[in-house]
Amino acid sequence: MAKILVVDDTPTNISLLTYLLEQGGHTVLTATDGIEALERVTPDVDVILMDVMMPRMDGIEATKKLKENPETQHIPVAILTAKKTSVQDKIAGLSTGADDYLTKPIDTKELVARVENLIRSREVHRRLDEEKRTLVAAKTYSDRKIEKLETINEISTTISSTLDLNQVLQITISKLVELMRVEQATLISVDRSQTRGHIRAAYNKQKRNPRYLGSIISLDQYPELVEALKTHKPVVIHKTNKINIVADGERYEEEVDSNETTLVLPLRVRQQNIGVITLKGRRTGTPFEKDDIEFCQVIANQSAIAIDNATLFTSLKSKNQQLKRLDKMKDDLVNMVVHDLRTPLTSVLGYLDIVLSGMAGDISDDARDCLDRAVESSQWLLKMINDLLDVTKFEEGKMTLDVETNFIGDVIDAAVAQVIGTARNAQIEIQVHVNPHLPAIPMDHEKIMRTLVNLIGNAIKFSEENSTVIIRAQLFEENEICVSVADQGRGIPKEYFSTIFEKFGQLKTQRTQGEKYSSGLGLTFCKLAIEAHHGKIWVESEVGKGSVFFFTLPVNPPGSVTSS
Repeated sequence: MAKILVVDDTPTNISLLTYLLEQGGHTVLTATDGIEALERVTPDVDVILMDVMMPRMDGIEATKKLKENPETQHIPVAILTAKKTSVQDKIAGLSTGADDYLTKPIDTKELVARVENLIRSREVHRRLDEEKRTLVAAKTYSDRKIEKLETINEISTTISSTLDLNQVLQITISKLVELMRVEQATLISVDRSQTRGHIRAAYNKQKRNPRYLGSIISLDQYPELVEALKTHKPVVIHKTNKINIVADGERYEEEVDSNETTLVLPLRVRQQNIGVITLKGRRTGTPFEKDDIEFCQVIANQSAIAIDNATLFTSLKSKNQQLKRLDKMKDDLVNMVVHDLRTPLTSVLGYLDIVLSGMAGDISDDARDCLDRAVESSQWLLKMINDLLDVTKFEEGKMTLDVETNFIGDVIDAAVAQVIGTARNAQIEIQVHVNPHLPAIPMDHEKIMRTLVNLIGNAIKFSEENSTVIIRAQLFEENEICVSVADQGRGIPKEYFSTIFEKFGQLKTQRTQGEKYSSGLGLTFCKLAIEAHHGKIWVESEVGKGSVFFFTLPVNPPGSVTSS
């Protein structure tokens, strides 16, 4: 039932109205004039029945004041008037905001009907007010959500658009201060021992960049920071109205005009503590809500990732610079070795040839055998030096190709002629299957022949005795010629498929003579030479079943065939 305030200076009228309203189950409050009515009215009153003519303050003035008060302006007011009340008085009452008029003497049924109507009106106003408050709250919540999402997006954009970590962290901290309505925020990174912290970013609403920015702090002075790092969870605390920072042996105090609610957020990445963010002095005077804490933790996680990425980038940059220095040292060493060895090695081969020819005198069979081995080793070393020089030229784009139109079958025959002796000594058969209808194509005869010599030589080296090396050449997808060299050796593990084409990538084989190693340059030369012809090279192999090396050459290469 409703709560109704009856205002009348006549006791009999009050008694009658009270009786009638209570019969309807309503609660009745009474007042004898306008001033008393203003004192007794509360926002939960549903209807006011107001007499016009009263001492101290009449009903018109009281109604005006009720309608001016935001807490009571929606309470329906019915003016009680005598029959002789003029039209002007009624208009005056309505102009002050009165909702209805009842004329004395009051008919009981009319009173009940009018009051019930005003009660319904009051209920409608209440529902509208509640809906309005709900909508305002929903809009406020939505606006905050949008603002938070925009902040997250802005910080993410900043992180991805700059490598300046200090700028990212300072922007993050300032955004948190504005959005969370706090007085001050700091971001502190911690060392591995988690005993010392470095204030990487700080923002104070009054001073912007506090004096202690960049300072080193001892974490044992701040149990709330230790707690957040220990539990890996946000910590909310309440303190006095001063912020105390003990840094570099000095104490800094800053006044905070609020209830000093503090939120501490752990910074973690890859299951390791790397720091904390602190928010101090909530300016709204309200505690941090669950949504606020979750939002701040998202920002803290972004900051942790930014710090970790910057640390990794710095480390990677340092290691990359170190690798560049080592690579330059290696290249310098290789160039020095190549140029300093090639000339004297050529001279050694010349003198060995003179001795073997007998021009320097007779030599014994044992000596000749030793000299033959010396020549073989020297030639292998000279080949490695030449391979290294050619690989370097390819890498630097200085290799010039002597391109002519050739049949791939002729190039294969020339390559086989160079290795047939080695194959016979190893008791390995070489089979060649070339499609006789293959067209002649532009290529550097010498570079492709060396590629084939390297591939066939490797196949012989890695094959068992009494096995077969098969060389095939056929048309591949109508516009390319595909050449393959297959052996029946031990095969290559998949993990070596990519590395064997890298410079100094080595393959090992075991034969009756013991273990043999490649220089690690032959396949690199093959790869660079084929790619310079706009072709591709790859290997297919299975351990225990041999290997097949493939390369393709375009029938009509795009543009000119040059070094890559």
